[in-house]
Amino acid sequence: MRFSGAGRRETSANLNEAVLKWIEEARGNRQRVSRRLIKLQAKKIASELVKEEKMVEGAFVASNGWLDKFMERNGFSLRRVTTQCQKTPAVLAPSLVNFVMFIRKKRMERRYPYGQVYAADETAVWIDPVGRTCVTHKGAKEVAVRSTGHEKMHITVMLCAKENGAKCLPFVLLPRKRPIPEVVQKFKGKLLLSWCGSVWMNQEQTSDFLHRVIGNFAFGNRLLVWDSFRCHISEQTKDELKKMKVDMAAIPGGCTKYVQAPDVSWNKPFKQKIEEYYSEWLFNGEMSYTQAGNLRAPPMETYLQWVVDACNLLPTDLIKNSFKCCGVSNATDGSEDHLIHVFKQDGSCPEGMVLLTKAMKKMEEGNIVFVEEDEEKEEEEDDFNQNIDSGDDSDYSIELY
Repeated sequence: MRFSGAGRRETSANLNEAVLKWIEEARGNRQRVSRRLIKLQAKKIASELVKEEKMVEGAFVASNGWLDKFMERNGFSLRRVTTQCQKTPAVLAPSLVNFVMFIRKKRMERRYPYGQVYAADETAVWIDPVGRTCVTHKGAKEVAVRSTGHEKMHITVMLCAKENGAKCLPFVLLPRKRPIPEVVQKFKGKLLLSWCGSVWMNQEQTSDFLHRVIGNFAFGNRLLVWDSFRCHISEQTKDELKKMKVDMAAIPGGCTKYVQAPDVSWNKPFKQKIEEYYSEWLFNGEMSYTQAGNLRAPPMETYLQWVVDACNLLPTDLIKNSFKCCGVSNATDGSEDHLIHVFKQDGSCPEGMVLLTKAMKKMEEGNIVFVEEDEEKEEEEDDFNQNIDSGDDSDYSIELY
């Protein structure tokens, strides 16, 4: 049995607190912290505490064993990086609040009918989505997985849906120019195929998407919310949207992971389902081989059917909630602001709720107010703040406070 208080004492309580504080500050600024950096910082702090606490110089070596115990005591673990960013959410708070207030302003002025607010985003669908993890025996020196050798081959799928949960047909860019009649016939009414020979969205494909998915006719005003990609905010796109009587709200650069509905809620389950279909195809699907015995990539009919099935399985409630958690379809009186996930207390940017509350108080006084931002902004954010209306800038005024 181990008695209470048994075991080796900590080298220094101040050392533990100082290293812990350094890690929390670094992660608060979204800086990468590795095991090696912790050991180097611990040695540096220990050298500074030698005189203060009469520690023996060189006694603390920051061994791997000490690091393991330190991480276990403080609840740390080595995690895989999920997102890379250039700015912290706190820096983006004014842009996020301005985006929410801009959407609110447009909805109050234009009075969009329910179901006429759209969100859209492009996402890459890999033909050979080999995962990064695999179950195997402990201590195995090599973890090899089977693939078709087409890891870099992919198509682009433009997902689009409405605030009422209705899904538009997926718009698919195919790396082939000559249409295949059998494929066209099979997916008629299920997918909108673009035989453009490229998987990159350009001005021509953007125009094609607008006319085929959004459409040229609708009862009432409409609003399209998407990111600040070049061809999304170009003058040609704005002119076409103006002719179609569709307003546009471009998400500021760096903010898509927080307030873009597809990024927040749709893309992950959509891609996960396609990976499941791929894994099942590797085990049970009909496969063909080259003369050299190499496995061929899945046929076009197969992976396009994956796209159809994965899109159909996206829940309607998931799409509805994604608009609210991104601040797009929330009540204009602020009663549903607590649903915006990025502004929650445990969200990425709780500071934004304070700014949003101030802006809403100003709005109650009769003024639509936008938060003052830093002078150094990317060109996409300038386009958002100065020239976002569909070819008409005259009614977009900002009052700073």
